[in-house]
Order: sequence, then structure tokens, then C-alpha cells
Amino acid sequence: MSALRTLPHKIHAVRLVRSPIGQSRDMRKTLELLNLTRLHQVAFHKNTPTVNGMLNKVVHLVEVSPVVFQSEKGDGEAKITSGGQVTVTEEQLLALFPEKNDA
Repeated sequence: MSALRTLPHKIHAVRLVRSPIGQSRDMRKTLELLNLTRLHQVAFHKNTPTVNGMLNKVVHLVEVSPVVFQSEKGDGEAKITSGGQVTVTEEQLLALFPEKNDA
């Protein structure tokens, strides 16, 4: 193990990259529960065991990238780094998960 271990990311950006045509009904239903109904559609999900189990079931159909947060105010646009990470501002996160506003 590496001495420099990073903390796990809190949110996944999930993109449907392969068609569910020809897959089992369970896999198609799992994609619907992940809000992935069209090719190249992106959905954001929290890093929880439930979501990770669903992603593990359809791993051959999706592409998963960690979401990284900008600490300072940027231009308000989400960016994808060369490493495949999605960078968003805190305001964009609150728009994705409104239940965090209640705290």
C-alpha cells in the first residue's frame, strides 16, 4: 500500500457508454434507477454502498468518474480534467443535492 493514500471521493459522475439493448431486464432496470436512459447521458450519485452495488452490476455499460470540488469561485462551469475527473463548484453541488441545503 502507498503511504500517500487519498480519501475516497464523495460523488460519482456516471455516464452510460454502452447500450442496454440485449441486456437482462434487471440491468436495464438498474440503469433506470441510476437515471441513465440514453447513451452518453451523465448522472451524479453519492458514493454509498447501495449506489456502488448498482454500479458494480452495470460496470461494463457505464463509465464512472470522481467529482472534485473547486475551493475558490470559478467561472461557474463544470470542467473535466485530463484525468477524467469532473470539477464543480459548491453551488452546483447544492443544485444537484438540495437536501444538503436543509442542514
